[in-house]
Amino acid sequence: MRVTEFDPGDVQHQACPGCGHDISACPPPDLAPALVEAARRWAAFIGAVLDYPGGGADLRARPGADEWSAIEYACHVRDVLAMCARRVEITLLVDDPEYGGWDPDALAADEHYTDQDPLAVADDLGAAAMELARLAQPLPASARARRGTALGKPFTVDGLLRVALHEALHHLADARSVVPAPSA
Repeated sequence: MRVTEFDPGDVQHQACPGCGHDISACPPPDLAPALVEAARRWAAFIGAVLDYPGGGADLRARPGADEWSAIEYACHVRDVLAMCARRVEITLLVDDPEYGGWDPDALAADEHYTDQDPLAVADDLGAAAMELARLAQPLPASARARRGTALGKPFTVDGLLRVALHEALHHLADARSVVPAPSA
């Protein structure tokens, strides 16, 4: 994965210096539709790459040792969306839960992200976005304000939704940057 000094949790409150997305400015009612739209954009990207010769290999190619392939970014986003959905559910049921940490690079290796079927990843990413959007839709402000922590950092339900949306958009740009444009 690209190395960054920016903490992804910071996007709860400010624009990302890496991609420029300011998810903190997104009105709460717009988060659920934005998550679904981000998943749709991922599916369109994966489908478009697969439609040109060499697309499957292009999705799996790493441009450098410290940078993920497009399929690895897609798997990561799928897993972030699913993780955020679980954390939202826990936070709505339990007062001040501690989520624990996770290592995205270890998960990528353990789950063999580069070997996964791109169309299945796109479907699963879409399903995870739909689940997170379902959880986000009916939430009153009091539920959005419920808190939990991950490695000592506070997250509200609203913040988890914002982190998920940011990850989906930020890493879609990453994936697009590592796949060569199709030849005309």
